[in-house]
Amino acid sequence: MRINELLNQAVKSLKKKKNPSAYLDAEVLLSHVLKQNREYVLTHSEKTVTNNQIRKFKNLVKRRLKLEPIAYLIKKREFHGINFYVDQRVLIPRPETEILVETVLESVPKNSQVKIADIGTGSGCIAITLAKHLSQAQIIASDISKEALAVARKNARKHQVAHRIKFIRSNLLKTIKEPVNIIVANLPYLSSDYLTKELKYEPLKALVAKKQGRAFLEKILIQAAQKLAPGGKIFLEIHPPHLKYLRAMIKTYFVKINLTVKKDLAQRNRVIIITTKKA
Repeated sequence: MRINELLNQAVKSLKKKKNPSAYLDAEVLLSHVLKQNREYVLTHSEKTVTNNQIRKFKNLVKRRLKLEPIAYLIKKREFHGINFYVDQRVLIPRPETEILVETVLESVPKNSQVKIADIGTGSGCIAITLAKHLSQAQIIASDISKEALAVARKNARKHQVAHRIKFIRSNLLKTIKEPVNIIVANLPYLSSDYLTKELKYEPLKALVAKKQGRAFLEKILIQAAQKLAPGGKIFLEIHPPHLKYLRAMIKTYFVKINLTVKKDLAQRNRVIIITTKKA
């Protein structure tokens, strides 16, 4: 069977399930099976595919028809221009979190020797991206999940920054003893009402929190009041409807601060930046 025939079959099946990205999904999956880029797939449509490759591809399409995310099927997700290994032990990195990272990078001088704590590191995408851009920073990456930390360490080795990041198992900031200059976190902030069929393939503990999705954000604010060095900053990715509530809570635990909010590409409130006063 030729590449174009195999793609056409897959696209037809995906379209029946009303998949809006049927063509892209089919091309990405076949590229993965052939170990080639999408350009190769598109420009070698007459090339014959082996039976083993056909079998692998059809299996992936079958899983995609059940709404399993593409990132888990190909074990890869690009984040901030870097390819990260991902599987069902970790949340799939999102474009919104790239905005969180960019906001940190805009706020920290490139050669700064700040101490940064990435809380709930998951795949390690935040800590690793920061390590690659901030060569003098000391970075701690924590997660309560041993499985997630294994994936984060794998990615740190892949991108040659494992020696720059201290990975620790911790319930948020609990086991971080020393004060840090920057806390950055993309913690679970959804309630179960927001779960779609596709999201249910991802680890629930990385998506859902109690108190309508606010529980972990509340907890980290309480802990951060004790762990943040004077003049330090907190960068939190948030669920837009939580902004008003979080503003009020921040005022409860912090005094003399500057609070700003950054919007995502859809103009929704997405990142909170808390800047504390120096001693």
